[in-house]
Amino acid sequence: MTEAKYKLFNSAQRIWILNDLVQWKNKGFIDFFQQLVKRAGDKLLFKKVFEYYDLQPDQRDFSLLSILQHYGAPTPLMDWTYSLDVALYFATENVSVSYSSNDIDQYFSIYRIDKREQKPKELNNLFDWNSGQFPQLSSFKEWENETNAVFYISDFEIDRPYGEGLEHVRPITTYYNLNILPQEGLFIFSPFASKPLEDCFNTDHYQDGNNLELVPFDCFNIRKDLAEYIRRKIEFSGIDKRFIYPELREFSTGLVHEHLYKSANNIK
Repeated sequence: MTEAKYKLFNSAQRIWILNDLVQWKNKGFIDFFQQLVKRAGDKLLFKKVFEYYDLQPDQRDFSLLSILQHYGAPTPLMDWTYSLDVALYFATENVSVSYSSNDIDQYFSIYRIDKREQKPKELNNLFDWNSGQFPQLSSFKEWENETNAVFYISDFEIDRPYGEGLEHVRPITTYYNLNILPQEGLFIFSPFASKPLEDCFNTDHYQDGNNLELVPFDCFNIRKDLAEYIRRKIEFSGIDKRFIYPELREFSTGLVHEHLYKSANNIK
């Protein structure tokens, strides 16, 4: 997070709250974004993509959400990554030194979740919850009545289960989504309209003497005046804008120029 003071809302929650869409046509949060997904699925481009991959209409919701999330549309998905360098890139991408007198304004944040430490049914693999089948967004319409539960969605876990009758584990987030591969990305899906992620876990915390049980993930606040150093540091690992947001036309033309230069100068 570029600002330590920000709560962990996904982009769908932000547009829902900022635009006061609670009474949207007497329908709810999931209905609103289900219609967005349906509009996307009706576009010829996406029809061709998913017909090529033999995905039936009832299997496309979260694949479409993955594409929309990475290319500018609001969705109930939140970007996470398995890579600390990638997380640092996003945390420092638009950070500059703050001149505010408020101490919290001097920091950005990195969050870390170890899914093995979560309490049962609070952080779920979306495929576990749906018996290995492709989930549909509409199945979460009544989820506001649930107390705590969010879902992670990943194509990078080889032990991901799959349903009876499926010949192999099919991807869900990597169809036609070039960005997610270099970013080692996964998503956390929250069906709640206005509950930040930190409130989705068990909030029945207790204090026993000096032992305070906290929300079951870690937050590391880092001073903004270290951002430029961090940006330069992770560039040594090849993590820069061209890597994070790959444009293959630019990559290919750049590769030709590099090849011509090195060939002319006998550089391997």
